[in-house]
Amino acid sequence: MPAQHPRSPLVRRFVSIGVLAGLLLVLLISVVAVQRGISLKHRIDRVQALVSGNGSSSLSIEMFGALRRELNGGIADIRALEAIASPILPVFGRLGGLPGIGPTLQAVPHLVAMGDHFLSAADCLFDGLTPLAGAVLGNEQNGSQQSPGVTERLLPPLLAAQPRFVEAQDFIERATAEREQIPRVGVLPVLARQLNRLDKYLPSLRSASQLATIAPILLGAVRPMRYLLIAQNNDELRPTGGFMTAIGQLMLDKGKITSLTIQNSYSAD
Repeated sequence: MPAQHPRSPLVRRFVSIGVLAGLLLVLLISVVAVQRGISLKHRIDRVQALVSGNGSSSLSIEMFGALRRELNGGIADIRALEAIASPILPVFGRLGGLPGIGPTLQAVPHLVAMGDHFLSAADCLFDGLTPLAGAVLGNEQNGSQQSPGVTERLLPPLLAAQPRFVEAQDFIERATAEREQIPRVGVLPVLARQLNRLDKYLPSLRSASQLATIAPILLGAVRPMRYLLIAQNNDELRPTGGFMTAIGQLMLDKGKITSLTIQNSYSAD
């Protein structure tokens, strides 16, 4: 059996330097990625504070502008995070077996992808909703008495925004798929709490995005729509929820209310 020659000190030194350089690179990438993640978290906190501090009666075009700036910054943060961390993200996916933090580390690639998809969905929704806000809020601020009704003003920007709303739906479905890849047990408590909050609001978000795509139909963009209106008194309980005190009919055509009738329930056939 031939004798094995030990590596020369020079080779061992180069190997050691290479390993050390690799570890330092991973550490540097991790530090920068964490900084971007913290920046993104702060943006989310500011958005939550901005929204919670303004009721629906306080909505304004300026508020939409502030939200848009935070959204743009969030997209820049998540894209930078992906670019910086891309060399090490696949490694996290293989660390699920580590005791204690394994499931959390394994979830990192899915969390990053999910965040990207959600922010992309928000970007699409914002592009569609901003003209709607302008159509409603801008007209309210002008105080015009001769302007069309709200539903009539909403229809044109709603129709124009349909491609962006469809894109938003696609991104939400992608984000949902990434969410399904994240373990529901075993992750760190702080992450579990945030995921539970997301799971609570995700169905509403999906429903809202779907509603945005069918809203033009509901407003009579394709054909006139007829709606039954029922006023119920919940102090007099009935199987439907309460005693029917009045019945009405609403007609919408191209966003315009063409007919609205209300009558006493006793006089209805």
